[in-house]
Amino acid sequence: LHLQYLINTNNKYKIHQAIYFHGNEAEIKKYLKIIKDSLQPIIVLHCSAQDAALVLDEAHQMGMLTAGYAWIVTDAIVNRVKDLSPKKNSLFPSYLDGILGIA
Repeated sequence: LHLQYLINTNNKYKIHQAIYFHGNEAEIKKYLKIIKDSLQPIIVLHCSAQDAALVLDEAHQMGMLTAGYAWIVTDAIVNRVKDLSPKKNSLFPSYLDGILGIA
């Protein structure tokens, strides 16, 4: 399963919106609000683990890591899962329970 394949081909999967952004906090909030308002509950996150930590922390604050949302993260995040913790010495944040990783 390749993300680019899903975006570029006409197959049984439909990508409603692909959002590209630079990892600053203002843009993250802006685009998460767009996603939240779109009422699309399945989100594929493809970025570095460092950017994912920022996105997922903000999504948590916005109530987007709760029942009703499905987050799928790609191998760039799965392979660096230790970087998802906001504090490098803390435990894996409990609000990330239930996120699906694909590699």
